[in-house]
Amino acid sequence: MPFPFTLSTTSTASFANHYTSAAYPSLPLACSTHRGILRDALKAYKRVPASAQGAHIKHITAVTSEYLSYLLHLIDAVRTGDATPIPGAPVLSTSWRPTLAASSTFGGLRQQARKAGEGLQYELFWVLLTLACSHTIQARALLMEFLTVPPSSSGNPVDSQSSSSSSSSALLPQATKHLLTSASIFSYMLTLTPPHSSSPTTTTSLPIDISPPLLSALSLTSLSSATLLAVLKSDPYPTYLALSTSATSKEYLYSAPAPPTGVKALLFSRLCIAASEHAAKAQGAISGIVREGKVCDEYIRYLDELRRVGRARGCRFLGLDAEAQSRLGEGLGWMKLASEILTGEEEEQEEESNKKKKKKKSSSLASRFKSSPSSASPNHQSSLDANSAAAATSSSSSILPAIPTAGGLPHSMDPCTLHSELQTILALAARWAKTNDKLIFDRIPPTNSLMGRIPSGREVHSVPEFVPDRLGVVEVGELRRGGGEGGSAGGRSGGGGGGEGYVERWGEGTETARDSSDDEDGGASARSRGGMPGAYY
Repeated sequence: MPFPFTLSTTSTASFANHYTSAAYPSLPLACSTHRGILRDALKAYKRVPASAQGAHIKHITAVTSEYLSYLLHLIDAVRTGDATPIPGAPVLSTSWRPTLAASSTFGGLRQQARKAGEGLQYELFWVLLTLACSHTIQARALLMEFLTVPPSSSGNPVDSQSSSSSSSSALLPQATKHLLTSASIFSYMLTLTPPHSSSPTTTTSLPIDISPPLLSALSLTSLSSATLLAVLKSDPYPTYLALSTSATSKEYLYSAPAPPTGVKALLFSRLCIAASEHAAKAQGAISGIVREGKVCDEYIRYLDELRRVGRARGCRFLGLDAEAQSRLGEGLGWMKLASEILTGEEEEQEEESNKKKKKKKSSSLASRFKSSPSSASPNHQSSLDANSAAAATSSSSSILPAIPTAGGLPHSMDPCTLHSELQTILALAARWAKTNDKLIFDRIPPTNSLMGRIPSGREVHSVPEFVPDRLGVVEVGELRRGGGEGGSAGGRSGGGGGGEGYVERWGEGTETARDSSDDEDGGASARSRGGMPGAYY
């Protein structure tokens, strides 16, 4: 599931007070108008309940894209000399509220101070960030609709399945398109020149939301989520889990697609592993700023769970293929390995094995330099015998998969979270273990031997090149004539005003005034979960 971003809000600004243009007389006023429309839309969206935000995100995307075209035209006009700063006017300064930075507490409310910056480039970065986040939220809304809307109730189950497939067949491609667009916008921002700071230490004063490490991680995160969507349509278990855990579902005749086997299962496994690798790369990209405590805990936890779910889901597809080929013991081994990945036991076992290898290597090197090998060899042999006996005992006692219980997991959950993936693996393992214990008695291989058989990842998507929308011939002609939307809606350009508030000056750390009408309402901008507990990916 894509990450549930919280959209940033911004302060008021008027380009007409800072720029003038003889070639496009109404361009500064038109930019101010569309910026005021975007600001009002962001403030209204923040106050919409989390369950209804998916229906309003299309308007945010459209308004942001429209404002971006006017802003880019102003930047190009300033670069070519068609627009110039007004002599004696102060430098344009805008402020935006970070949403991915580590949380700050002001007056007991969980909120962030706005970061103010100077210049058009600073404004461009935040507008692109808002557009990319809106595409991700729109993909999340489409995916939630695909997962939570059951097949239509009809008397004939065949008609129910056909109507369901026809209504939801376009949702996944649309969600994938929005995620790839989001990834391309984040990658496009990495190619731009970062905004200049008035402070000599630019790297420390740049807001964390538009810093290059976080932008690189966000691009990889969107690509990882899009890769996982490639296997969701053919995976029968998320939809079945959503219908079985819903208290209001009446789809008793739901016919799930057959689980993938053979080459298809191996392909899906490699796609899930590729998604896990993208999440791991995103973790590495922000490792430096995470150690400094600059990134919010929600996004750090999301990346860790996304990496675990992708890897565990790849093991689940391998287990389904092994069970279909009558290798039930191997299938149980893959399920046990998947549960260890989800619960973190795999990493603990890897750390313990690495410690044992280092200890064994150091002891063997020390024994070579001992002067009396006759006195040292019995002790060394006895320690080896003890280690081998302990290893044999542990391997014989762990033949059956020690899969944790599913007690305490919420029932109304997003079927793509870590908990739901664990619940799916537990259900499959319990059913297979019952058959294996009564009929087949197949040997379950240890997870260490299966860990080396995990295939490499395979890419299914490539991040396209982002080409921002530009103004058409009609809009440019209206700007040249001095008419258009800017002249008719000039009252919107300045936005609201009044009140003093706290704003952290980007690059300087000073305080400036802001509009008190854009305050956080009691921490209402805290990151939502899409209306479902634990709804991350």
